[in-house]
Amino acid sequence: MEQQSIYKYEEVQELIKKIISENGLKAGDKVPSIRKMSTDTSLSVSTIMKAYVELEHQGVLESRPQSGFYVSADNSIPSLEISAEKRITVARVDKFSMIYSVCNAMADKRLIQFGGASPCLSMLPSAELSKTLKHILNHNQDFNSFEIFRGNAQLRSCISMQMLSAGLEISPNEIIITTGATESLSHILHVLFKPGDCIVTESPLHFGHLHTLESMGIYVIEIPSRPDQGMDPDRLKDTLDRYDAKALLIQPNFSNPMGGMISDEDKKRIVEICAAKGVPIIEDDVYGELCHEGHRPRCLSSFDKTGNVIYIASFTKTISPSFRVGWVCPGRYYKEVMDKKISSVLDTSRLLQLTLADYLLSGKFSRYLNRVRRMYRSQVAAYRSYVSEFFPAGTRVSNPKGGYILWMELPEAVDSFRLYEEAMKEGIGIVPGFLFTAQDRYRNFIRLNCGSPLDKKHIEALRRLGSMAVRLAEG
Repeated sequence: MEQQSIYKYEEVQELIKKIISENGLKAGDKVPSIRKMSTDTSLSVSTIMKAYVELEHQGVLESRPQSGFYVSADNSIPSLEISAEKRITVARVDKFSMIYSVCNAMADKRLIQFGGASPCLSMLPSAELSKTLKHILNHNQDFNSFEIFRGNAQLRSCISMQMLSAGLEISPNEIIITTGATESLSHILHVLFKPGDCIVTESPLHFGHLHTLESMGIYVIEIPSRPDQGMDPDRLKDTLDRYDAKALLIQPNFSNPMGGMISDEDKKRIVEICAAKGVPIIEDDVYGELCHEGHRPRCLSSFDKTGNVIYIASFTKTISPSFRVGWVCPGRYYKEVMDKKISSVLDTSRLLQLTLADYLLSGKFSRYLNRVRRMYRSQVAAYRSYVSEFFPAGTRVSNPKGGYILWMELPEAVDSFRLYEEAMKEGIGIVPGFLFTAQDRYRNFIRLNCGSPLDKKHIEALRRLGSMAVRLAEG
């Protein structure tokens, strides 16, 4: 009797593996439910459950509470390794023309886009925002007036409540609303820097930040990041001992483009190291809400006791790219940052702030985040599977635990700029890796956006992109 039971659940395991293989299921795809398999095979629910649990132990399936079983992420896909780069030097950013060209390509609607760091448009709460916006236009006669300089009080209160999930208790009066995170960064840099000063950053670094630094004549000291864990506190300390840096610019949670997340222990150490050196930290946390599972990670600012960490974020990657509404918590630099805002853009759109405040107050944001986090987890896993299938042998790819961006290392023979040019001719947009550094690095790297759902068009574009990379690798 026992032998028959073992045989049956093993039979179910083989059946599930066959379903995955014959239907071309990828990581993140759902497999038939336990009840359906029980009905289809005329076997007991307990036998099917035993088979599914065993497949989960084997790494074939993964369970998700209240949802069912899914094809597991392929852990055999080669992941990025810890950088062996030991050299840290000071460099001036000089890449404006190339950044300008790539940004124009990212805005080209004719291209199948894997380049821009845009969220999944079909998942955004656009209908809810539109409904809220129309209601304000029809019923709030005050929408067309100026907003106070530091931002709408209701929106700042909502953000203050939202920040509790990141471990940060902050008063609404310590928050300044900005036109996206870029405005926040610009104000902060103008407060802290003058041309010729040095800033410490992680490497690779988002090329938009590099462009902002270039426009101000700021020199960059890059610390190569660990793929999974982000910046190494020991290397940061050594760098600050050697160089006169005015600040640290860092994305501690799911950095763009590498996707690493710094542990709480290392976050605390980084805050303590910079406080001891008197070096302010500029924390960019725009992807912090997009963890794939578990609790939203803490921000660096939650470990700050002295106001030395300046926190910036926005709703661009979560709710609406086009609204361009962000915020900054300047810590002890509040007055200086506010002075910069008043002397430049004055205030941020009152209408858009009212719309976001109403949406956040509705309680729908947390439910939306739960959906989109699961979706990005599945899409990142599926993209990694296709990269493993389509791209040349030796390709390595990041395995982020949040966000929707992959950082890919191609074989050394592949020049990512040549791949970018070839892809453009084929109607495909990517971003070559050397844009994410002020140094001469990452020539064989690309950033891949996983925000777009993997329909047939995008899968075919990935296949063609992989074929191009194979040809370049083979010379």
